[in-house]
Amino acid sequence: MYEFTFNLLPANIDLFNEIIDVSSDGWVHMGSGNEYSSVWNITDGKSLFVPEVQWAELQLYEASP
Repeated sequence: MYEFTFNLLPANIDLFNEIIDVSSDGWVHMGSGNEYSSVWNITDGKSLFVPEVQWAELQLYEASP
């Protein structure tokens, strides 16, 4: 099993959504306000970056103004 952590800059909702948009289907979205989380699970015929990925989570925490 592998775990990867990416620190993306700028960390904002636009970049968060771009990552979701360029990857395969299978995301479940949660969150509200300044906290966002999307979880991806493997589905038939779909992979995320490489076939070995079975599960992924993308999180965004925006600082409060």
